[in-house]
Amino acid sequence: MLELKTLNDFNKNWVDRSAEEIALGLTSVHFETHHHSDSYDFLVGKNDFISPETGQLIRPEILNNTLVQKKEKIVYESLYSWSQEHESGVSAWISPPSAELFPGTKIILHEIVKKGSEKFVLNRAILADIDAQKALNIANLFSAQSESPEKLYSDPEIVRSKLFIMREGVSVIDLLNLFVDDQELIEQIKSGQDLTGREKILRKAKEYSLRMQAGVSSSDLYQDMISDGFIGNFDISCPTSRGSFSEYMIGHSLILGEYKLVKNCGNCGVSIDKYIKKGYKCSSCNGEYLGC
Repeated sequence: MLELKTLNDFNKNWVDRSAEEIALGLTSVHFETHHHSDSYDFLVGKNDFISPETGQLIRPEILNNTLVQKKEKIVYESLYSWSQEHESGVSAWISPPSAELFPGTKIILHEIVKKGSEKFVLNRAILADIDAQKALNIANLFSAQSESPEKLYSDPEIVRSKLFIMREGVSVIDLLNLFVDDQELIEQIKSGQDLTGREKILRKAKEYSLRMQAGVSSSDLYQDMISDGFIGNFDISCPTSRGSFSEYMIGHSLILGEYKLVKNCGNCGVSIDKYIKKGYKCSSCNGEYLGC
């Protein structure tokens, strides 16, 4: 569960932000501590992405100091250029494990969508407890579906700065089916259910943000968030303030879940060999994966 110290740090780091920005951060905290999907999209502006809720440019939020940050900033610029040049499509990128960042792998799926006359990039993220080699395996699966397939990748740091732009007709579901076995998630995306529910949580988060700005103590807020179920049973995986592009994206993406690679069913032994999450049921014996 999220610790009081983490909420204290959040309060200190975000004290100078607007109530709307604080609410967005708290909304991400809610979804990640519940391991539920969060919804976030970028408005494609004239010179940069724009947060639809705050109206602020996003590029200034992305740090560009360390080597890892610089590599990930390349992806940000590639993503923006792609969104400027296309009216629809899907792209993906992978942030392999790093001692500087989250120890697991982040897999981000982007989709260009139109809302009236405006264009947005919808972001979905998967946190995978996998090493650099397995991240490379997924990168090579993505590369094969891209508009410019390349030779097999062998360097995770090259992958870190690579945006895979998919060929026409490849969908987010197609990409997920390459490495994830989660039909419930697939059906949620097909029906659009993965995009619902966020507004209700955002309204509650705005109430907390106003109380935070009014000087209510972190300990009082923490107890209220626990009692009304705003904070779930899980911790957050990375900072909720400015950071590298992958850190920023985890706070501003649909968190589709945390997955592990499982070779065989622990109950009946049938081959699975895909990334699954807690609650997965074997299609052969209906045994449930309880995590580890």
